[in-house]
Amino acid sequence: MKHTKILALLIALLLIVGGCKKTDKPDGADTNNPPVESEIPSSAPDDAADFPDEEPTVYQAEVLGPATIIAQLATEEMLNSYAPYSEFDEYSGTSDYGKILFTTNKTVQDFQFIAISYTPDGKMEFSVDEVLFELSEFGPEAPLAVTWLDAGTIPNRGFCYREANEIHYHTLTISGQDGSLLYNSYTTKIID
Repeated sequence: MKHTKILALLIALLLIVGGCKKTDKPDGADTNNPPVESEIPSSAPDDAADFPDEEPTVYQAEVLGPATIIAQLATEEMLNSYAPYSEFDEYSGTSDYGKILFTTNKTVQDFQFIAISYTPDGKMEFSVDEVLFELSEFGPEAPLAVTWLDAGTIPNRGFCYREANEIHYHTLTISGQDGSLLYNSYTTKIID
């Protein structure tokens, strides 16, 4: 008898739960007739040829996070692909020197190509000797090419830039293993 009551209760629950279903129709809606779709006039043209002189709108996303500056040894082919670009020739047109191409993913302020020296106290601390070239604003639209002469194993050139309230300093040198360009951060100064 007890099993019969439990079985009857389970069947009743299944009928209640199974009989309930969610519909997108409001109460009293006719479920036998499909809804009639009305045509809403569009303000967009059917054919883009109606506006031949209009360029499509291009939206550029803001790059979040810190800027990424990339420095790489430049080839003529690479430089041609980035035209226009800014250029600094420290050695007055001598073609025997290579070039470094600087690019960035977002605009930074006060970008400087600098001559640096180090303090031989065992800490390898660098200081700026001279600002060789500077841009008040450096962005992704116009890279910078500079002449390059690697003079030994201790970096003698670098770059720095300001982003928000920080100035980032980097050294430049050539790898003794594979001849690639190396750049390392050596300090960041907080400014007010």
